[in-house]
Amino acid sequence: MIQYKISSVKSPKTGQKVYFPAIVQSGSLSLNDVVYRITKRSTMHAADIKAVLSALEQTVGDALTSGHSVRLGDLGSFSLTCTTTHGEDDPKLVTTKQVKKLRIRFTPSAAMKQKLGCADARTRSMTFGKAATPET
Repeated sequence: MIQYKISSVKSPKTGQKVYFPAIVQSGSLSLNDVVYRITKRSTMHAADIKAVLSALEQTVGDALTSGHSVRLGDLGSFSLTCTTTHGEDDPKLVTTKQVKKLRIRFTPSAAMKQKLGCADARTRSMTFGKAATPET
């Protein structure tokens, strides 16, 4: 089940608080957790899966630093993007000194979007539950 909490922000138009649901992460899976889950779904040993995932991590990192994007089947793709300090009026003035930060973008595949129901959140097969929040 996906848990949510109620969050609020001040509307820039009206100045009033508006409330909306926000996803609460239930935790994270470590590499060992992922390895364990994959061993339960396959005939491979944990050491083999861990070696493959380690090699995948290295390969994706190497590909991204070489300027490639990486597509992983029905999972999705990884690519690099950057944020810059400012724009220039003349293309001849653009330099790499304007690159402020590199970011890794993950784009889910169409199959993954369909599995998660990203197209229309109201028609997916997942269940939601309100997360317990401490009283304030």
